[in-house]
Amino acid sequence: MSSFSCNAQEKCIDNENIGLGGDFNSIDYTFRCPTYNFSFTGDKSKEWNILNNPIDINQIADKVLPIKTRLENKIKEYAGEKLFSKLEFYSVQISYPDSIQKFKTRGPSVDMEKCNAKYFFDYYFIPTDSIKYCVGIALDENENIVSEFNFPSKSDYKIIDDNLDLCEVIEIAKETNNEIEPIDKVSFEFDPKNKVFYWSITQKIIDMKEGENEYNAIAIDAADKTKVISFKRKTFIQY
Repeated sequence: MSSFSCNAQEKCIDNENIGLGGDFNSIDYTFRCPTYNFSFTGDKSKEWNILNNPIDINQIADKVLPIKTRLENKIKEYAGEKLFSKLEFYSVQISYPDSIQKFKTRGPSVDMEKCNAKYFFDYYFIPTDSIKYCVGIALDENENIVSEFNFPSKSDYKIIDDNLDLCEVIEIAKETNNEIEPIDKVSFEFDPKNKVFYWSITQKIIDMKEGENEYNAIAIDAADKTKVISFKRKTFIQY
């Protein structure tokens, strides 16, 4: 069955059409900081690079892992166990102001006045296979969360329909609007106003022209696939 699902998914959409949803949003917090990036699969070298390629987090495990644990307890308290169970840690950026000189040749240049966080944790929310939604959380030096959550609280969270996979999402989109093809992107997103996760399907613009271009889009409630909205979007192209 797993082999069949994989093959079916490959036929209904190419990997290049699967978008990365959400936003880490680190630009507002650590983009201009002298940061090193750490992950469990990072480089084990003791010579830390300044290009934000991940470094083995175990080199600073005693310092950062307790902070990670305390942050994740806060996430669980806010969002609940059900949402948290679908979160996967990706990496953490840490600002080292005493290393500014090492970042002199890196672009963008360091500007501590625009460095708004000490730590920036990246997570993936994974509702189903092949789909990822980016969650970024910024902390100050006292471990206070200084960024907005781009996911619902436990009182607002509606359980994701685990049976709704990419292929069914695409079929629902086609049945809703037969002009949605060719499909440009399918991604998983969050609506902060209505506090719901949804599937986003957008049409690819074939005859792109300079100026205003219109294309079809569909949103499917991730907790209730019967709630579907079809609408038009516009993009402006300038050559």
